[in-house]
Parts: sequence; structure tokens; C-alpha cells
Amino acid sequence: MNNKPYFSVILPTYNRVDKLRLTLQSLKKQTFKDFEVIICDDGSTDNTRELAGDFSKSLNMKYVNNGHWGGPARPRNEGIKIAKGEYIAFLDSDDIWYPNKLEFVKKNICDSDILYHGFDISTECKKKHLEKPVAGN
Repeated sequence: MNNKPYFSVILPTYNRVDKLRLTLQSLKKQTFKDFEVIICDDGSTDNTRELAGDFSKSLNMKYVNNGHWGGPARPRNEGIKIAKGEYIAFLDSDDIWYPNKLEFVKKNICDSDILYHGFDISTECKKKHLEKPVAGN
């Protein structure tokens, strides 16, 4: 039996517990389930560790915190060092994936070294500007 996950999702974070919650929820909803999550905490002082513990019950997850590295590059590299997956997928802690993201990637990777695709940007600010103005305003 092979316990090696197909994907290792490397997730650097720093003091983004509320956004990280949404990110992890999007991982729980993935239709393709053969992946591990490696949270690489850059020395957060919020409740990131506790949140990771909560999600570790429903996700194959590792939590790494070696202090403040000073940005996402080193945490990503630390995650790569311990990754067990056949492929690496990077996900920032303020981003979310569509539920079929990993399924789509698996179907389209086709012996490639790298796969990239478009993305959507959705922010509260953008949503406000897309709403129709109320009559009289």
C-alpha cells in the first residue's frame, strides 16, 4: 500500500487566522482527496496553531513553526523539504480553491513539470463596486 499522497499543498502563513480558516475550509471541500497539507507558520502570534489543530482532524496535515522567517519564501522551502507528495501545490493563506481544483490539476498535469492556470480575484472592495447603485444615490 502506498501512503505517499499525490499532492503536497504547501501553505505559508503569518497572523491570518481568519483568512486561513477559509483557506482550510476550501481544502476540506476538495473533490480529489489524495493530498497532504503542510502549514508553514512564519511565527504567528494569533491562534494559527490551534486552528491547524482543529483542521488536522479532517485533513492530512502537518504544522511547522520554526519562528519568524520573515516572509513566505523560507516557509515554502521548509514545507518542500518535508513534503511527501508526488507533486507540490502552493496555496497562500489568504486564497481559496474551487472544490475541483486538485481534481482538475490531476487530470491535466499530463507528465508536465509545471501546470498553471487562470484565477479569479474576489474582494469585498471589488464586490462593492460591482453592485448596482440604489436608485436615488
